[in-house]
Amino acid sequence: SSRHLGRDSDALRYYLQVADDYPDTDTAPRALYARGFHQVRLRQYEDAARTFERLSASYPASPLSANIELALAEVYYETSDYIRAITELERRLPNVTGQVEERALFLMAESYNHLRDSQNAILYYRKFADGDPSSAYYRRALYGLAWNYYREGSYEWASEQFRLVHQSETDEIAAESMYYEAV
Repeated sequence: SSRHLGRDSDALRYYLQVADDYPDTDTAPRALYARGFHQVRLRQYEDAARTFERLSASYPASPLSANIELALAEVYYETSDYIRAITELERRLPNVTGQVEERALFLMAESYNHLRDSQNAILYYRKFADGDPSSAYYRRALYGLAWNYYREGSYEWASEQFRLVHQSETDEIAAESMYYEAV
């Protein structure tokens, strides 16, 4: 609704005003943090990237700069700025673990895939193929791996990965994998 849109624009304006008018307070980085995630929620990715960049540059010692974890990389990825996504992911990877690390590794693979850098895409997709099949990214990584093997002319390996994707599921990615395995 337009009423809700007004609240969003008001919130974004107030967050910015806090950061601009009170830059030496603990509230300023909190306002930028909130503004950046609000922009992501609104799918204003380029604006969010600028906000997160400002937060990181202006308040590098703030715990909130560390807390954005993959947000800036995700924003670069969503805006198809894959080189900057990779750079940000490389910077963040040493400091993340668990599900955040899995997401970072998958975004690395996907970013290299979009850049048509099959060698690096395969390297990162293999981390899932050789890992835990219960990972949320396992099947999507196998699918990406298959495509990169195909792109590299390794058709038998591609076929094997496509087969692994569709062998136990009946969803859209399984259907696509079975189709491409036949091709």
